[in-house]
Amino acid sequence: MKYRISLVSALLCLLFAAVPTRAAEVDPKFKPGEELLDAWHTDQAEALAAKSVKEDPKSAAALEFDGRVKFYQGRYTEALTSFDRALAIDSKDQRRQALKLLTQLTVDVHKSLKRYESAHFILFADDKRDGILASLALDALEKSYANTGAELGFYPKEKVRVEIAPDATSFNAISTLSLRDIEETGAVGICKFNKLMIISPRSLSFGYRWLDSLSHEYQHYAIVGLTNNQAPIWLHEGMARFYETRWRKPEPPKDAAEDYLTPANQTLLVQALEKNQFVGFKKMEPSLIHLDTPEQVQLAYAEAASAVDFINQSKGRAGMRELMATLIDKPTPEAIEKVYGLSFDAFEARWKAFLKAKGLKQVEGSRVRRFKERP
Repeated sequence: MKYRISLVSALLCLLFAAVPTRAAEVDPKFKPGEELLDAWHTDQAEALAAKSVKEDPKSAAALEFDGRVKFYQGRYTEALTSFDRALAIDSKDQRRQALKLLTQLTVDVHKSLKRYESAHFILFADDKRDGILASLALDALEKSYANTGAELGFYPKEKVRVEIAPDATSFNAISTLSLRDIEETGAVGICKFNKLMIISPRSLSFGYRWLDSLSHEYQHYAIVGLTNNQAPIWLHEGMARFYETRWRKPEPPKDAAEDYLTPANQTLLVQALEKNQFVGFKKMEPSLIHLDTPEQVQLAYAEAASAVDFINQSKGRAGMRELMATLIDKPTPEAIEKVYGLSFDAFEARWKAFLKAKGLKQVEGSRVRRFKERP
């Protein structure tokens, strides 16, 4: 399994690191379909796939897209069949090979997972090792579902798929995140492929706030659904961090900063203000895991969450909902200007002034936590 995981990491870089090779490009005919999948519109994507395969059963591109749809629907074994059929027609396409390998590894991991279910979620976890987590996870997710619905007006039509990987190897297999991503940048969860994924807290030496992480990933799921996957990373991560602990309380706290800013976050923000050395919203793209150090990652989270705090205090719940809806058709700077009447440069300046006015203090002894896989 170790060999297979190193192999999938190498191959999937073609698919998930946007390497500009012809083999990794999506057939132009199916780019709209890929956009449907990335915005969680699996029903519409399924209709397109079925039509395309019916029109040309020997089209490798159509069969590949059909496999992608089935994968996003959690129909992994059927997806594998579609990829096999596509590769039988054209076996040299590296993107297709990577998709098959990802699917095969996901099928292998799922052999040890048991299905649990609640009103709005379907969760998969290793029954022997992590079965005890299931009821706690589903309870937290249902509370997050209710709170996020009340805040943002998001209520998914279908039950949301959730997977708890029992160890780092399995997490890498189903998520494409590496051990470096876990230990260096704290990437213990991800919202991708129309599902939420986290690593079992049992597999890390000192565990982590895994229920908040599940809620965090659900916020990402909601943002994709509300914006058709058009929100920038800073807003994604800022909202996810800002709202991730709301599931714990029936009412929003009077001072949300008490929840979203850890002592280490506060210290990093104070230092950034003193030196005027921020990560910058553009540098956060395409993902925070690509930043150089854990300190940069946590500063980016703190910056983004404080920007969402500023947005929230400007127009509240109604403003945030309007911003989400506006992002569907407008780029972020135009959406900010339309909803809040500020150019993006003015928005950044006002946010920094807002942050400075908070009077945050460095917390002595605070440090950015690093995760370590349990031996």
